[in-house]
Parts: sequence; structure tokens; C-alpha cells
Amino acid sequence: MNWILIAFYIVLGIFILWNIFGLLLPFLLLLWYLRSSRACKTKEIVKLAKKLKKKDKEKTLKNVYKYMNKTYQGYPYHWNPIHLFDLRNFTVRDMLKRRLEKKKFLWCYSQVKLMKALLVATKQFSHRDIKIRWTISHLYTPHQYLIVRVGKERYKVDPFYHKFKKI
Repeated sequence: MNWILIAFYIVLGIFILWNIFGLLLPFLLLLWYLRSSRACKTKEIVKLAKKLKKKDKEKTLKNVYKYMNKTYQGYPYHWNPIHLFDLRNFTVRDMLKRRLEKKKFLWCYSQVKLMKALLVATKQFSHRDIKIRWTISHLYTPHQYLIVRVGKERYKVDPFYHKFKKI
């Protein structure tokens, strides 16, 4: 009888910790980040955006997406303990201080902010063309991705989970 109670408390403890560290803590840490939707514009971003810009919007979007997937790691590297508490790339500006084109891990919110900044810096996209969306991922954690309008088409772009599809 005692082992059932102990097992129950262990499962309950795991559930509570998962909720605190997987859902509640990221929302509390990122509360200020959730509110801002404007992408930063720096010399480095403008210079890189010029290199990534193509003749039409769709090709530019695909090129920026390919750059993000080639340069920045996301899923499945997010479970690496080194990344869980590494706040050096907490904002795009912090990340820029550590070199823009260096291959590294970035959380979904930083990848989304950087991708939005690059797209807007190409001058082919406006802030109205790019919407940041939030969801709860399959791992019961908050997740961010983009909906990008190209003419009459809309694309769901998620550099963290390596998804690019027309919706």
C-alpha cells in the first residue's frame, strides 16, 4: 500500500515540475518578449538581408528560411542541458553581439525574431506581411512560429522545427 502512495507522489512531483519548468517558467521569463512584435534592425541584419534577397518575395522567403536552417539549430537540440539555461541568445541583439553567421543553437522565439528582422530588412516584406503566432508544442511547452503573406498566398514558417508550408 505504501509503494502505491510513493509512486503517486513521484508521478505528481514529475507532473508539477514539468508544468513549472516546461510551461509556466518560459512564459514568466518571456513575458516582456511576448509583448514585442517589432523586429530589430541593425547594420549586420541589413547587410545579411541584402545577401539573402532574391528577385521575388517567395524566393526571398525560401532563401531566408534555408539560411536559418543552415545556420541555427533548433529541434531536436533543445533538450541539450547546455541550452536549457543559456540565456546569452535571449534576444536578437544579444545574439548579434556573438556573431550573426556563427552556427549555433537558438530558441524558437529568437529564430522567429531574427527571421522577421531579415525579411523586413529586405524591404520586400512589411511588418503587416509577417505575423508571429504562439502555440503549445507537442511537448507541452510554448512555441513560436511565423505566418508570412506573399501576395495572396500564406506560408507557415517554423525555422525551429524545420517546417515551411503553404497554408
